[in-house]
Amino acid sequence: MLYLPSRTKTLLETDPIIKAFVYSCIAKLTPWINDNKPIFFPEYTDHGFTHLNEVLLTADGIISDESWDQLTPKDAAAMVVSVLLHDCAMHMTVDAFDALINDKFPSVTSRYTGKEKSWSDVWSDYFAEAKRFDAKKLYSIFGDEVPVRNIPSNKIDWTDRDKLLIGEFIRRHHARMAHEIAFYGVPGVDGVSIDLSDEQQSSFLDLCGFIARSHHLGLRQAVDMIEKNTRRVHLNTHVPFIMLILRISDYIQIQTKNN
Repeated sequence: MLYLPSRTKTLLETDPIIKAFVYSCIAKLTPWINDNKPIFFPEYTDHGFTHLNEVLLTADGIISDESWDQLTPKDAAAMVVSVLLHDCAMHMTVDAFDALINDKFPSVTSRYTGKEKSWSDVWSDYFAEAKRFDAKKLYSIFGDEVPVRNIPSNKIDWTDRDKLLIGEFIRRHHARMAHEIAFYGVPGVDGVSIDLSDEQQSSFLDLCGFIARSHHLGLRQAVDMIEKNTRRVHLNTHVPFIMLILRISDYIQIQTKNN
């Protein structure tokens, strides 16, 4: 499960509504993340609660006391929820991925990114590129230089090799997936999902998803996607600061595991 560091928890408790929102998100995402069986990443580093707790503890710890005095409960909420979301696509199931690339989930339009290309089109573009992967790229994914073959239309027939190719697709696009999961929730079979929050928090949930997404974008690029006059403080959240904290904390933990 996710453990909230003391300073983060204390700040959240000053706003009961935001606290309830955060705990609701944690409760709804916990069963999915807790399973921690990255089907498409058989040799990938841990992206379950061990990693999430380490990232959140690092995020809490690197913020100075002087900075904490300036933070709002929504800052704490955005930090927690974006940490929860940032790598959650690594837990994508076969059923969820099949539904995703067949456009069975609701179309998402964020205030920060606008309407984007459908997942079926993104997958089609990726597969056309995969057919042209050179020997170096093939070896990095499969450990050999055998060209990519067509993937069976029936997900039941997907082989381990097919899943490795899908894993590379998810790795490339997991940040966008995290952002969209903030909208439609935990993805399941045939587009059925578990919503993370009620309509009252939809705008803030979009922001949390966007902050999670930002760890795979350039920081300046991400900040420039927010309305110019609200970039420093947006929805009572110091967005650039929380984006920076997330990416530094995630980077520290990834590097620690690789050493």
